[in-house]
Amino acid sequence: MKKKIMITFLISLIVFSFSGCIENNNPNNQNNVRISPEMVYIDDDYNDNTSGWGYDHFKTIEDGLRNVSENGTIYINEGLYYENLIVNKTINIIGENKL
Repeated sequence: MKKKIMITFLISLIVFSFSGCIENNNPNNQNNVRISPEMVYIDDDYNDNTSGWGYDHFKTIEDGLRNVSENGTIYINEGLYYENLIVNKTINIIGENKL
């Protein structure tokens, strides 16, 4: 019984050790580096069913700031956004129907 447990443990250890070594053959991103979009869209009506959700479409300005590239642009659709923001990079902000 101990021998079966030990063999199972060793096999599991080997599998988990090599599981991070599997190469992701993504032709658009060879080094698995997340590429930040130059243009990000914000709308308080967006959700996970929105095309581009989590990449260049977000519900909050904070998420857009976090993901837009340096010198990128954030387009904020009309809506209500109650957020405290820290902007720590150079960006352009465009607002829809700004007052």
